[in-house]
Amino acid sequence: MPDLRVDAYFWRGLAYTQKNDIDRVIADMTEVLALDPTYVPAFTNRAIAWESKADFERAVADYTRAIALTPDDANLYADRARALNKKGEHDRAIVECDKAIDIDPANEMAYGVRGVAWEDKGDATRAQVA
Repeated sequence: MPDLRVDAYFWRGLAYTQKNDIDRVIADMTEVLALDPTYVPAFTNRAIAWESKADFERAVADYTRAIALTPDDANLYADRARALNKKGEHDRAIVECDKAIDIDPANEMAYGVRGVAWEDKGDATRAQVA
């Protein structure tokens, strides 16, 4: 029988997202992961919350855990790339976008993040064709 607390914490955490109560989002997603350390949506929601607090190191760590559980999800690579780029790691962000595009050549987010990373590196020409 599934642990109903996982769903309760997860959905309450999403509700806190709507209220922009980021600390409570993080707390509830952390509770979800304590109960079920394989619950990928909790990692991604917590990572987004960390990003909103400009804690890119923790965001990258959560995306990395999610990728370890679902390595074929192109969106997770693009999400991690976004956090890496915000952290100033533009080259790593570009590599992550390339991985996302290899998995899903139609992943628009990966192309967009890669373009921003090239722009942030100061290469406007590469940014336009990213």
